[in-house]
Amino acid sequence: MGRSEQGTYYELSYYSLLTDRLGIRLSGLREAGNLGKKAGDYAAYQGRVLLAPQLFQIGEVIYVHLLLGAGGHYERTNQGERGN
Repeated sequence: MGRSEQGTYYELSYYSLLTDRLGIRLSGLREAGNLGKKAGDYAAYQGRVLLAPQLFQIGEVIYVHLLLGAGGHYERTNQGERGN
């Protein structure tokens, strides 16, 4: 949860190891706020799915993964004032 210049956003993320060397990350984000008189209110939604195969590790603390995945984004804004 956080605040941006135009509004607020909420992000939820889940990460799980599928095997000893492969993980999956799922995340979703919702942002909403106001862009001013010309554009009005807006809402944006984003989702991502990432596979993370482990490339290598250094000792027992550092694990390096390659992120591979896809995401989608949808944004809706009002058209400002109508008429007059």
